[in-house]
Amino acid sequence: MSAAAELGRYWITANMVRPPATDTGWITPVVEEAVRAASPLGHVGTPEEIAEVIVFLASHQARHITGQIIAMS
Repeated sequence: MSAAAELGRYWITANMVRPPATDTGWITPVVEEAVRAASPLGHVGTPEEIAEVIVFLASHQARHITGQIIAMS
């Protein structure tokens, strides 16, 4: 929030992405089942899905989004 407030006058946005459990090779079948049961979407995220959100936030389309925590679930 502080970065968004300080950098906004320069049209620099500052946001955070809170990704879900992400399949980076360490998730065991037991962990995957627990994530699926606890997640509203029942889905373990992929690195590509996380990157899509980050690319969007860095794009011109997100120029008015700042000071936000994007919680992916």
